[in-house]
Amino acid sequence: MVVKHIFIMNPAAGKGAAAKKLSEAINDACRAAGVQYEIYKTVGQGDATRFVRERISSKPEDEIYRFYACGGDGTLSEVVCGAANPDADKCPGALKNIEVGCIPVGTGNDFVRNFKNREFFSDITKQLLADSTLIDCYLCSDGNIGVNMINIGFDCDVVVNAAELKKNPLLPRGLAYIAGIASTLKKNLGRVITAKLADGTEITREFQLVSAANGGFCGGGFHSAPGSSLNDGLLDVSLINKVSRFDFIRLVGAYKKGTHLETKLGKKVVHYAKVKSVAFEFSEPANVCVDGEVRRLDRLALSVLPRAIAFAVPVGCEII
Repeated sequence: MVVKHIFIMNPAAGKGAAAKKLSEAINDACRAAGVQYEIYKTVGQGDATRFVRERISSKPEDEIYRFYACGGDGTLSEVVCGAANPDADKCPGALKNIEVGCIPVGTGNDFVRNFKNREFFSDITKQLLADSTLIDCYLCSDGNIGVNMINIGFDCDVVVNAAELKKNPLLPRGLAYIAGIASTLKKNLGRVITAKLADGTEITREFQLVSAANGGFCGGGFHSAPGSSLNDGLLDVSLINKVSRFDFIRLVGAYKKGTHLETKLGKKVVHYAKVKSVAFEFSEPANVCVDGEVRRLDRLALSVLPRAIAFAVPVGCEII
């Protein structure tokens, strides 16, 4: 079957500096390979999802469409939202002849950290030769579909603060998340949340950080969900109790490495579980970070969509 390669580019990703260079690389590689391709530049939030859905609705049956998200984790999430099978919880599997790829151009690019040799995601030729593998997604109660993770509390507040700090031209973008941590530590660290897990566990407590993960990484490389898998049909839920600033500083190094669950403090303050669904209720509206994009919500429910997309893995890469 004919594969059509469709590159969906967020012109603002990476401050927009990489857009022209990436377009040239795509043109050169696709022309050299003699493949069918097109480049679409998004015009605003949600446009990638709309574009993908419209293209799928008119796709010829004898063609395979591979949609590459060229941007950060937010762009990937929008493409996934348009391309994933929304009924995978009832009938696991991807939409027929629809694939999703990712060319990381953002600043965090956490999703590709779930793969060995992730630098190959920036090689267009290796992307064109990619094989697809089925991976899970998650369905949000507002109808959106994500692929990496959601964060509530400290992690999300850091994302908000880091986004503001990135606007400072004197601060290296790679340090924005670390600076965001320092800024967030000055504020109240806790938030009252009720977590209802599919295994019947219900906990209401003042938590410092809550996450539900399909992928393992957030915040530009923090390995916050070390037990996660992209294709196990489960979400990894992490509930971290409110702790003192001193204890948080003790824990954050291990949290970045993904070894926090093995520490004495981590075993004491972290409830970690693998479930098919989870619901969160907040004592007051809270920021929720969904695949890097922040929303203001008073509740959120999540459920796994098993093997909901066929994800294109570049030659030489594999899931960790």
